[in-house]
Amino acid sequence: MKRRSISIVLLLPAVFLAACQSSPGPDATQPADTAALSRDHGYALLYSTIGEECDVDKVLIIKSPAPQVVELIKAIGQFSRNTKATLELLAKEDPAIALDKQGLPEVESKTRDAISSATSKRILFSGGKELEFRLLLTQHEALNYITHLAGSVCDQDPRDNRKRYLSQLAKESDALHERVLMQLKSPYIGQPK
Repeated sequence: MKRRSISIVLLLPAVFLAACQSSPGPDATQPADTAALSRDHGYALLYSTIGEECDVDKVLIIKSPAPQVVELIKAIGQFSRNTKATLELLAKEDPAIALDKQGLPEVESKTRDAISSATSKRILFSGGKELEFRLLLTQHEALNYITHLAGSVCDQDPRDNRKRYLSQLAKESDALHERVLMQLKSPYIGQPK
């Protein structure tokens, strides 16, 4: 009995060491998994933001801003619809990119929904220069976010074809963003109505 106890006591550390050496630690695979998850969440955030922008020109059905603003808002809507379709194709090619999993905490999702709702109400209940200013300001914020988010996702994506696409997306978004800024800076933002 004494010999058996001594054997067990001597074998326990050896078994423990063998178990530790044979199983990879949590850090062995985490960096790659974390990077891929971060990239996938980035795609989902980009898709969500672009999805909201797809409908920006629907406001023109009930509101009548100045022609320069109308043209710009239509261009942003078309850009967004094209981008959304391309992101859907990329996700079909790589099922790991789940466009519905943004990885945001619940409080962040609720905050974004609240901001979106409040912004929509402000736009719908405004007119004239106030409408144009609010509409362009929302596009300034959205396009700035899209530009930088596309750049960040591009930096994390290992595939060259997607890197090229995201880089081009960031450039197109930035060009639209600059047009919005020029419109906001111009002395003419519609006529008072």
